[in-house]
Amino acid sequence: MELIVMNNLAKAIREKGMTQAQFAEKIGIDQSNVSKLCKQKSFTLQRLQEILEALNETDVSKVIRVVEIKK
Repeated sequence: MELIVMNNLAKAIREKGMTQAQFAEKIGIDQSNVSKLCKQKSFTLQRLQEILEALNETDVSKVIRVVEIKK
């Protein structure tokens, strides 16, 4: 069994009607770091909480998705 975390942050930002620059301002980082976050495969719990708060989102599955692959 292998777990893969799929990052849906870019999609979540778009669905909230925000640009990466607007999202960056909400979490206090620059836009280039948001671009990097959108490519990451994992987040710390603290960063995930910041992301959810900035998106005004309570459903973590809208930001990340864990996929189980059975071998």
